[in-house]
Amino acid sequence: MNDLNSIFQLANDILKQCDIVEVISSRIKVEKKGRNYVAVCPFHDDKNPSLMISKEKQIFKCFVCNTSGNAITFIQKYDKVSYLQAMKEVAKICGIHDERLDSSTPKRKINTELENIYECLTTINNFYQACLFQSEDGKNALQYLYNRKLNDDVIRYFDIGYSTKDGINIINFLKAKGFSIKTIERTGIGHIRTSDMSIYDNNASRVIFPLKDINGQVVGFSARKISNNDDGPKYINTGSTEAFNKGNILYNLSNAQDGARKDGYIYLLEGFMDVIALYRVGIKNAVALMGTALTSDHITILKRLNCEIRICLDLDDPGQLNVLNLIEKFDENSINYRIVNPNVDFKEKDSDEILDKYGNDKLIGFLNNLIDKPEWLISYYSKKLDLTNSSNKKKLISKILPLMVETKSQYDIEDYLNRLSNLTGYSKQLIYENFKKLKANNQNNLNYDFEFDTQNDDLLKGIELVQFTIVKYMLENVDAIADYNSAHVFLPTLKYRNIVKLLNEYITNLSEKPISININEFISYININTEIEDKEEVTNAISDIALNNSSLIPPYSMSEIKNQFKILEKIRLENKEKKDLEESIREASTPLEKAELYKLHLEKKKNKLK
Repeated sequence: MNDLNSIFQLANDILKQCDIVEVISSRIKVEKKGRNYVAVCPFHDDKNPSLMISKEKQIFKCFVCNTSGNAITFIQKYDKVSYLQAMKEVAKICGIHDERLDSSTPKRKINTELENIYECLTTINNFYQACLFQSEDGKNALQYLYNRKLNDDVIRYFDIGYSTKDGINIINFLKAKGFSIKTIERTGIGHIRTSDMSIYDNNASRVIFPLKDINGQVVGFSARKISNNDDGPKYINTGSTEAFNKGNILYNLSNAQDGARKDGYIYLLEGFMDVIALYRVGIKNAVALMGTALTSDHITILKRLNCEIRICLDLDDPGQLNVLNLIEKFDENSINYRIVNPNVDFKEKDSDEILDKYGNDKLIGFLNNLIDKPEWLISYYSKKLDLTNSSNKKKLISKILPLMVETKSQYDIEDYLNRLSNLTGYSKQLIYENFKKLKANNQNNLNYDFEFDTQNDDLLKGIELVQFTIVKYMLENVDAIADYNSAHVFLPTLKYRNIVKLLNEYITNLSEKPISININEFISYININTEIEDKEEVTNAISDIALNNSSLIPPYSMSEIKNQFKILEKIRLENKEKKDLEESIREASTPLEKAELYKLHLEKKKNKLK
């Protein structure tokens, strides 16, 4: 489906069935304000809700960075994908099923060599799984997994496999499938030996955990040793390849992402077995960092899930230090999170160990005991700081009080005050007085509000107001378009002329003449049309006009739009006279002649006012 009209029709059919509030809510937090909705804008460094979403018109607009559009263009900008890919994602979010999407959305474009590597990785993964269940060598590996209390359903859900100890069978199998030694090497499972140009599987004799990208494509492997006689590292991971970059992969994301968006949460853990432990107790929304630091790519992935991140890293000192680093990055990137309470009555450090030692109920209880940042920090620093030291007591309070200012629940504030008093020995009243002072100093920044329903009237003056009014009439009533065309009026500002030109084209392409312009569909038409330049500027201008409720603009009528035409013509003539005067004065040969010309101009102006 390459015909623009067909794609336009498909986009409109999707837009008619979707709700922009639901779509934007799938990516960012949205709150109702009056008849509209507001959100912190994700397209600039926004600290206050400057993004307005009109449920009535099904469009959005940021009044700071000026970004605007409809449901499809929001996903296009937020996910950084093509319009067609965004259209398919909107349909997915809203549960819209349309066969036309399959033919209209292009497949991911990748070069042939990379496609070949992906195919080889998938074949390797299938071979590993077959070896686990079908090879003689795989029996010990399968028993190892059973001993870890993983049943066949769990093993198959995570596609766990095994690489046989010979290390060469898989190479021969891949060669028989037509893959070159060079392609096999580029998957990252082994390296070519220069002595005989042969290749050996680095993962031999190990249980294999496939690593997949967000789309479920296998991109690499992590191989765990199962024998105590193996002197090698506990895990061997695929190194960086054309297909695999550890910094943009979260283990199990392809399985967990849909549930995370639906249920509103996802657990962030350290390792594969922790994710698998959660799955075993019925929690599918879980991903793991795989022993790497949180990257900017990870941040982007987690933000797009638009859900609560439940941090559940190891309970030992390195794990909790990593939690501290995580929450700092999450705060910097405005990610919603809570933390699994590390104050427990057992010594086991991770979810897998807890499940193995105590069973399902204990792990589920542990995972559901979630705390906010202030409570976690009180716990963390009370263990790390020597609170017999006066300086450390003040340090603890200075770290917690600013967080308490942002806390809305009076019960939580009371709890934090009690804890700080008990830990430091300072009176609760003294801590509360300092809290009140800090809150008062920050009060001006806590009550920011933004008026969305009216345009800034100061910007609408003179010729700008007239053009703005004329185009607004044309958007609200198609009869105004005919009025404009028959009047042969000229709009001096290019952006308004462009909108009028597009309106005429848009109306011509419609099978039935509407009463008013559907702004949502008009924006869709602009974004699909490949011949339109400066789509962003035009879309922003249309959104400004559509969302304007200025008292300066009277309701549309034929007489009112004709009145606007007269005002426009009057302004045009006045501007022409002014330019003519300036030209005449420049051409005057003497100062006296210039003075006479200017005097004549003032007399004409005076007579017009009579």
